[in-house]
Amino acid sequence: MAGPNVFDDGPKSYLENDRGGRLGFIPWNFSGLRSAVRLDGTLNDSTDVDQGWTVEIALPWSGFGIVGEGRSVPPEDGDTWRIDASRFQRMPPERAHRGGTAGWAWNRHGPWDSHMPHVFPHIDLDLHEVPAAPP
Repeated sequence: MAGPNVFDDGPKSYLENDRGGRLGFIPWNFSGLRSAVRLDGTLNDSTDVDQGWTVEIALPWSGFGIVGEGRSVPPEDGDTWRIDASRFQRMPPERAHRGGTAGWAWNRHGPWDSHMPHVFPHIDLDLHEVPAAPP
């Protein structure tokens, strides 16, 4: 997801990985995905300083069927899944780690590759209702 609320869906080759080279993020539509972006600045204007942007993505359980790999979808109480939230940004080469991009993730991956599910953080899913916060 990018600032103008668009996806970069081109295939990319990832060669530096302890599981060997492979192709990641083959163009694919997540069924039912909804997204919105809020900009706090100006889009594609490098003459000013932006404050940032926020993305909100809704992923319905029905869209996970193709990637569930035998898991219960939706998950059952007490299931543990792995999840990743990474972001890459094209930057001037002098400011970028590699190839004109910089990347951020929830957890340290090691190699410059966010397609490593075996290092994604675990999330424990609890289906009990969470009480509302007091006013």
